[in-house]
Amino acid sequence: TMASKWGTSAHQMKNASKLKIESLGDDEKKAVESLRAAVGKAGYEDVPDIFLLRFLENKAYDATAAFEKLTVFLKWFEENKVGELTMENEPKKQTVMNKCIPFSCTHGCDKEGRPIYYERTGKIRCDLLHANITKEEFERCHVWGIQQMMARAEKSSQDMKKPVTQFVMVMDLEGFSLQQRVGFPYLVGTLACDDK
Repeated sequence: TMASKWGTSAHQMKNASKLKIESLGDDEKKAVESLRAAVGKAGYEDVPDIFLLRFLENKAYDATAAFEKLTVFLKWFEENKVGELTMENEPKKQTVMNKCIPFSCTHGCDKEGRPIYYERTGKIRCDLLHANITKEEFERCHVWGIQQMMARAEKSSQDMKKPVTQFVMVMDLEGFSLQQRVGFPYLVGTLACDDK
């Protein structure tokens, strides 16, 4: 599917967000419409419903509070061209990332249909990571991985005919120690990135 600045229809989770909105109560639907109108007035066109839902759910469907966080996210999303991170357009350093983090994988879905990402964090080769990937490149690869998990959630939503708007991440910390402290800035950067 052709990608817009917001990504492909799979990355926008169009089916999952449509099903989710259909399941909402009247007040929640009004909040979605209110937020959609507000971001439109702020100059953001065709914002995917999944973005609206993400920030509304986080702010208990308070459209004003969601707007503040959402506009920061939309600016970041556009500036970093996240919509270009499709399965076919992976970051240049992804192959190197896979060598530094060899024990990570997607592992099917849970009984709710949420895709599962499993990572043996204690086995990450932080020395290789630090020597070969900048923090910015690491974050770009991380965001690409999140985009792929969103596409998997959309596929699961289509298969299960219900809204699947989340995924599960399991981090196995066995073997994680201070010897990996060179990787801490990458972790902190990832957490800050995820907070957007």
